[in-house]
Amino acid sequence: MFPVTLNLSGRAVLVVGGGPVGRRKAAACAAAGGVVTVVDPAEPVAGPWAWVREAFRAEHLDGAWLAFACVSAEVNARVVADATGRRVWVLDASAGERGGFTLPAVGRAGRIMLAVATGVPGLSKALRDRLLSQLTAADAAEADRRAGERATSLGERPV
Repeated sequence: MFPVTLNLSGRAVLVVGGGPVGRRKAAACAAAGGVVTVVDPAEPVAGPWAWVREAFRAEHLDGAWLAFACVSAEVNARVVADATGRRVWVLDASAGERGGFTLPAVGRAGRIMLAVATGVPGLSKALRDRLLSQLTAADAAEADRRAGERATSLGERPV
């Protein structure tokens, strides 16, 4: 595996399946600036996404940069095959090894983001929580200070 953080700002993200798992993925992508569409034939659930009330079709992937398959193993396999054929990065929530990527356990303290991946979700979450508990307000302040210095040195406005 190759660790990476993605800039989803303004990029189309498709989530197939509007259940609890799909909604968590959709909310996280929307929070990261992604333009999220959820495809699910069920009654729409309000959130920071567009909801397409129909069964998945390969055309739903048009324009997507990233996709999440969060329904049955059978439908997820179809989503993975279609996304892979279109060179869209895809996560299979029912069988992580089948998709093109997996997600680490993530925790945040201000602008500090910790991501822990072990291949065992429960262990990843436990380690994330342990490491997150070690961060202090001073660590977050240091991250803010250094980000400001970096922005200034690059001639940008600090955020």
